[in-house]
Amino acid sequence: MSNADPVVGAGSDSEIGAIAPLPLGARLVHIGQMKTGTTSLQYAASSRRKALRELGVCYPGRKLHHRDEVAALRGPSARRWRGTPDIRKWERLLSEVRKVPEARSFISFELIVESDDAAAQRMVSDLGPQTYVVLTVRSFASLLPSSWQQYVKNGEVSTFEQWLRKVLRSGLSERPSGSFWERHDLAGQTSRWTAFAGQGHVIVVVLDKRRPELLSQAFEGLLGLPSGALVPAGEDGIQANRGMSPVEAELVRRVNVVLKEHGFASDDYYRIVRNGMIAALLRRRTPRQEEGLLGIPHWAVPRIRQIADHYVSALAENGIQVIGDPTSIAANGGEIVEPTAGTEILQEVAIDAMRGMLSRSAQRGFDFDHPLVPAERSAHPVGRATRRSRWFRRAHDVLLVDLSSERFADRLRPSSGSVLSDEELIQGAHVIDVSDAGRLIVADAAALLDRDLRTELRAQLRSPRVIVVENATGGSDEGAVWEQALVTGEVRPFSEWSAVRGASTRSLRSELERVFGHVLSVRAGTGISETLMRGRSRLTLDPRPRRVLSEEETGFVRALNLALRDTDLTRVERRVLIGIGVMDALRLSPPTVGVQDIAVHALSGVFSVATGRGAMFERSLADSARLVGV
Repeated sequence: MSNADPVVGAGSDSEIGAIAPLPLGARLVHIGQMKTGTTSLQYAASSRRKALRELGVCYPGRKLHHRDEVAALRGPSARRWRGTPDIRKWERLLSEVRKVPEARSFISFELIVESDDAAAQRMVSDLGPQTYVVLTVRSFASLLPSSWQQYVKNGEVSTFEQWLRKVLRSGLSERPSGSFWERHDLAGQTSRWTAFAGQGHVIVVVLDKRRPELLSQAFEGLLGLPSGALVPAGEDGIQANRGMSPVEAELVRRVNVVLKEHGFASDDYYRIVRNGMIAALLRRRTPRQEEGLLGIPHWAVPRIRQIADHYVSALAENGIQVIGDPTSIAANGGEIVEPTAGTEILQEVAIDAMRGMLSRSAQRGFDFDHPLVPAERSAHPVGRATRRSRWFRRAHDVLLVDLSSERFADRLRPSSGSVLSDEELIQGAHVIDVSDAGRLIVADAAALLDRDLRTELRAQLRSPRVIVVENATGGSDEGAVWEQALVTGEVRPFSEWSAVRGASTRSLRSELERVFGHVLSVRAGTGISETLMRGRSRLTLDPRPRRVLSEEETGFVRALNLALRDTDLTRVERRVLIGIGVMDALRLSPPTVGVQDIAVHALSGVFSVATGRGAMFERSLADSARLVGV
C-alpha cells in the first residue's frame, strides 16, 4: 500500500480516524451499492457544493446525483434509468472536473454499479489514472428486505418470499442473472472495476448498523474533509430513503397489482405513485412498532450465509481494500416481526398515501407544498375543459339533478377525452355538454339544498328544463345526496348530516319546481339515457352499474376529507379526484372489508383518472395515450 492509499482495516475507531485521504486530483467514483445510505450521502454533498469546493472537493453538476451524466455515458443500456440524456452531459461533467485538477472530485450514483465492461472502461479512461472506485456494502441478509422494498417502489408485485426465492435461485451460479445481481454481485463488481481502475484503486466500505457514522466518516477521510462535512442535517424520510414498514410496503404492492392488471406508463407511475403516494408515506410518517419488521425466513438463512461468505472470501482473495469489518457482510439479518397494526394505524397509512397521490395528481408537489398558480391550470391533468365548439342557437338548457342511488349523472362523460368540463356555472353546477340540443348542466343535489344557490343558478340558465332522477323504486335517496356532499368535503356522519339537511333533501323537488317551474321526474333505469343523450354525440354513458357505498367506505372518505382540510383542492378537482377517482372506484369494485382493501381501490381509482383512464380504468392505456392533451 502506498503512502497515498487509505489506511484500511477491521473498522475500529482508531482505524477509521486514520484513513489517509486520496491523492490531490483524485476522482472518487461512488458506484453503489443501492440501499447503503447513498441517498443520504448525496443529499449532504449536493446541498454543500460551494462549501465542499472551498475545502478542495468538487461535487460536479447541479442535481442530487450524477444519474443523467452516467446515463449519457452508458447510452442505450441506461434506458431503464428513465431516459438516455445527451452525451454532452457527461462531457460537461468531465469539463468541470478537469477545470480543478488540484481538487479531489466526487461522483456518485448508486446504479453506476450496473455498468457493463465497455461503460466501466470508458468511465475510467475518461476520468484518468487517478480514478478510485468506491463501493458501499452492508450485511447481505439485511440488504435483501430493503432491496425488495426498492423493487416494490418501482412497481414490483411479488411478495417478499416470492421475490426472495426467485433471487436466491441464481445467487450462487457462476454468472448470476437479473437486475438484483447486476446491482449486488459484489465479487463480480470488484473484479470488473479492478480490471479497469487497477489494483489498489477499488475500495469497499462495509457499513455496520451499530455505527451509522461510519459511512460519512469513510468518505470524509477519503476526500480529506473535516469530520461532519458529509453528515446530512435535518433529513426527512425521503432524503434518508428510509425503508417502508411491512404495512406500508404491502399497501404499495397491492396497488401495483391493480395497476399491472390494467397497464400503466412508467412515467405516470414515477410521477404519481413513486413521487406522490410513496413520497408522502416516507415524508409524513415514522413507522410504528405495531407495523412489524421484515426479516429473513428460516428456510433462506443457510443459502444467504453461503453467498455472503463467498463475497467475504472474494474480497480477501482479490486483495480489495476494505474500510470497516468485512465479516459484517455475513452478519445475520433481523428476525421477522409480524404486524399487529389495528384499524387506526392502517387508516393513518392509507390517508397519508392518499394525500400524496392526490397532491401529485393535482400538481401540488409531494404534499400540497406547491400551490397551483393560475397559469398552470391550462395544463392541468384533471378537471380540464373540453374543447368548446361554437355556440349554437338553442331553445333551452337542460338541468340534470340526480337524487338516486344509481348515480346516473356521475356516469355521464364527454367523449372528447376529458373526464369533466371545468366550466362551473355556480358551485356544484357544471356544463358537461354543448350541442344543437343546448347545454347540459349537471348539478349536485347537495349544493342545491342551498336556497341562494338555487336562485343564482336559475339566473344563469336560459329557458331551463329540469330533470330530476329518482330511485328506480321512486323517491329520493338522502344517502345519495349525502354522498354528493362527501365529494365536496363533508365530514359529518350520515345521521348528523341528515338531522340538519334531511328535511331540505326531502323537499328539494318541490323547491326546484318553485324556482324553475315544471320539473320532470324520471326513475333511473327507465330509458332516461336515450332521451337525455339524443342529439348529444359528444357525450357517452359509462354502462357499468354502481353499488351503494358501505359505512366503512364512507367513513374512509370522511377521514380523507378531514385530512384534506388544509389543502387548496378546488371543487372541480374534488369532483374528479374524490368523486370519480375515489368514490366511483369504490362503487365499481367488489364490496370491500378493511381499510387496506378500501385504500387499494381508492388509490387505483385516483391513478386512473389522473392518467386519463376515466373511472377505474374505463379506458384502455392505448386510448388514454391518444386522449391525453385533447
